[in-house]
Amino acid sequence: MNTVELLVEHFVPFTDDQISLRNSALSEYLLVKSAISEGLGSSAVGKTPLVKPNSTLRLFKNCCDNWLNTRHRSGGATSTRLSVWPAFYPFDEPDPLQDRVLLSFVYRCYNPIGSPFMRVGGFFRRAEPDRSTNISVQDDLLQIVLNRRLGKEVSLKARAYGDEYVVDVENKKILSPGPDGEADTKDDITLPINPVLLGW
Repeated sequence: MNTVELLVEHFVPFTDDQISLRNSALSEYLLVKSAISEGLGSSAVGKTPLVKPNSTLRLFKNCCDNWLNTRHRSGGATSTRLSVWPAFYPFDEPDPLQDRVLLSFVYRCYNPIGSPFMRVGGFFRRAEPDRSTNISVQDDLLQIVLNRRLGKEVSLKARAYGDEYVVDVENKKILSPGPDGEADTKDDITLPINPVLLGW
């Protein structure tokens, strides 16, 4: 019981900021910014016309700002979108790699090394809203199990993907059916349990 109490003390429920992955996004932005400005920008390759460090950094900042503004729960003012093009180019799209095929092709020609770098390192393009929801659900399942172990009343009301979390006594797990809403599928979010110890 002392161990369980220690776990409860250390695994406190996540805050909205933690669940939003805001700190992770900012860390990746600073890491990539350092890699582009200090690594790529100062290398022999970075000094050739094939690399546009400033444009790449602007594109990455725009992606970061967009990700934070659309997914961070506490909101906040939208940052000014920076142009990734030279002033004399007739384009005003801050993220040419996102949707428009022609602009994507033109940008890859303009910045042939920086644009693939963005595609490879694009946390903000890969990060789906479901990621934060899944983390919230995993946190809920852990809190339910810890509080149940301490003999406290718990609610199985689900944060997402259904009305309630499912206690599967036979397979010794508590779960959320995941985005597809069906239990026993690949996207289930589960946590192993000892039903006898938890009184289920």
